[in-house]
Amino acid sequence: MKLYSKVSALGAVLVLATAFASADTLTLASYGSTGSTPAGANNTALSFTANSTSTPLNGGATVDLNPGGVWSAAVNTYGVQSSWVSYNVGTEPGGAVVAPNGTYTYTTSFSDINGVLYAGTLNVMADDTIDVYLNSISSANKIVSDSLLTSSNDAKCESNMPNCISVDSISYSFTGTGSDSLIFVVQQSGLAATGVDFDAQFSAVPEPSTLLMLGTGLIGAAGVVRRRLAR
Repeated sequence: MKLYSKVSALGAVLVLATAFASADTLTLASYGSTGSTPAGANNTALSFTANSTSTPLNGGATVDLNPGGVWSAAVNTYGVQSSWVSYNVGTEPGGAVVAPNGTYTYTTSFSDINGVLYAGTLNVMADDTIDVYLNSISSANKIVSDSLLTSSNDAKCESNMPNCISVDSISYSFTGTGSDSLIFVVQQSGLAATGVDFDAQFSAVPEPSTLLMLGTGLIGAAGVVRRRLAR
């Protein structure tokens, strides 16, 4: 195959790759399974998947909560409105349910492109504290540790302090597998309200717009070479 044909073919491949990279940016946000999906969210509703207490899982159902002026308003960093979420609406501030001490695990899943590197930011709040993992609960897959959310000079989701007045933002990158999940393990130690709220945005690296520019540039260069050789 002549050089210009090879260059043109490579450019076409890059342009085609751009078409497959329609999920180049993933925007994720928390919302309950019994409510409506926020416009623009690329993930499923949070599902209540495990706990260390005797609390029934109820098929994984979750509900949106009212922060009630005690927690910060739910985040909307990327134009997709998240919601505070829990397994029971009574666990919101001022609610009738006292959440037993222990851990409460929530999971959301999303589709991405297998083998593509994504990078971005996760913004999260929780009462009382939280660990966040990608795909499985292990130290290798931990994105957020509750130690990051605890400080002596702020009120970021600290144990016994349902005052999540500031969002914790964590930069993170991962390689897509085609279908991935975020796991939120909320630790409750104050025998009171509990919930979790997050949003995130991850973009493919390099972004498809870069691939498109490179691909069309290569196709154009191949055309120039071909015309010159034809003279």
